[in-house]
Amino acid sequence: MSILVVAEHDGAHARPGSFSALAVARDLAARSGERVELLVVGSGLDSVAADAARFAPVIVVDQPLLANPTADRYAQIIADVAKARDAVSIIANSTTFAKDILPRAA
Repeated sequence: MSILVVAEHDGAHARPGSFSALAVARDLAARSGERVELLVVGSGLDSVAADAARFAPVIVVDQPLLANPTADRYAQIIADVAKARDAVSIIANSTTFAKDILPRAA
């Protein structure tokens, strides 16, 4: 089982708020014994994945169709990855992006 952290990015680096979400996930994992994984979704993510991998194991979903984020498409991917990874929690920074997508992934 895992705790999945959805990492927001600017196309080159993970956004700082993603690391705040990662800190929360690590705190939860310390109590539960779950593993923590970062999920990076988009297109052309080599530098984002390398940046994020400095902090936690990374799951990358990199497809040209994901170049322009849409809530329904991203939510479905997050839900599918969470199910495949047997995630007990999905965590993201408190942004408009996350508030739009995560309820759809639930």
